[in-house]
Amino acid sequence: MSLSFHPLSAKVHWINDHELKQLLCRFRLSPLYLPEEGFPFAKIWQDKYGIHSSHGSQYLMYTSKTVFIIWNTYNRRPDVLAQHMDCDIVFISHIIDNRGPYWKYFFWLDYLYKSIYTMAYLFWHRPAVVFAQSPPSFCPMVCWIYCKTFGRKLVVDGHNNAFESPWIKVPLYVKTLEKSFRVLVHNEELQAELRESYPKMPLVTLPDKIPQFSENGQHDLSALPYLLVVLSYAGDEPLEVLFEAMAAYRQQSGQEMAFKITGNYKRQPQFYERYKMVDGIHFLGFVSNEQYEKELKGAMGVVALTSRQKTQQCASVEAMGAGIPQIVSDTDTNCRLLFKGALIVPIESAALQRAFSQFPKQHPVLREEILEVRSHWREQWQKSYDALCLALYGRHLTGAIESIAE
Repeated sequence: MSLSFHPLSAKVHWINDHELKQLLCRFRLSPLYLPEEGFPFAKIWQDKYGIHSSHGSQYLMYTSKTVFIIWNTYNRRPDVLAQHMDCDIVFISHIIDNRGPYWKYFFWLDYLYKSIYTMAYLFWHRPAVVFAQSPPSFCPMVCWIYCKTFGRKLVVDGHNNAFESPWIKVPLYVKTLEKSFRVLVHNEELQAELRESYPKMPLVTLPDKIPQFSENGQHDLSALPYLLVVLSYAGDEPLEVLFEAMAAYRQQSGQEMAFKITGNYKRQPQFYERYKMVDGIHFLGFVSNEQYEKELKGAMGVVALTSRQKTQQCASVEAMGAGIPQIVSDTDTNCRLLFKGALIVPIESAALQRAFSQFPKQHPVLREEILEVRSHWREQWQKSYDALCLALYGRHLTGAIESIAE
């Protein structure tokens, strides 16, 4: 027999081990506190599951579901983190195309719909911890209303532009961030900058979790090797310089690599029209997660460029997860994260062309180095994650759910 809180009502229930297993599996609960050594049944749990506590309450306490709320169709960062935490995730897609001509007239309708959907979900499921992604600013602001009403914890997962105009200028947004339990940022450089501007903001660095991929080796050696160029056609990507360098490299005789480019090129169609006929440059367009993973694991390397400082690029983290060497921009954040296993170059056409030419020769060494970098940052990420869980839940017990639910 074990003592537990019911996940939704907070009433104390006596339940046996079989019922406890069902409860854990049904509600995806996590142990927070362990019974004291002198508490009845403590030794049963310690002997049966190998769980020990140096301090704790006089009962076993379980937390109800944690949920991620994202006002977008998909984003890999919260998806990977939610899978790691084994908690619920809710992607709320646009009902109006945010890049279409009618967005500026009816954006308020889209946000109204998402606000109502979010509030209905939270009030129905009553999660104990809410992760809200920003931008847009309105997502954490709506979630804060629920958390304030029921005394729950709000964690804001802030992307870089969440702290820039126009989002940072939304009334009450900064106050919402300051009242949140934690505000997550992607890298230490951004946290240091924000701490100076917003000293009351509870900032914590939690980088993107490096995803798990099967090892590289799917590339057909008889086919032309390629670099996977990951684009979103956003304003921080040096597209003119990049395409110029790729075309110049391919026009040189005897070059060893092609380029496969992901991303919706319709956002800036001039590049597609100008370079679609260049031999060795292939526009894949927007691809599914399955196809992206296939192209990623088959690539010799990944190209991920940004002109923005203090940015951790998702493509770089994904390449690291697949054990793929990279060509990245010369930024302080990239220099710290990719201290080996990558060619770090300035955003200049000539520098990129040299990197493309050198990459096949350096690939074997870079391949070994990126595996070392991946191992290092996975260990560092786990430490940051454990610290966050300790703050949120009081204790982090890796693998406790799995051992109990066996």
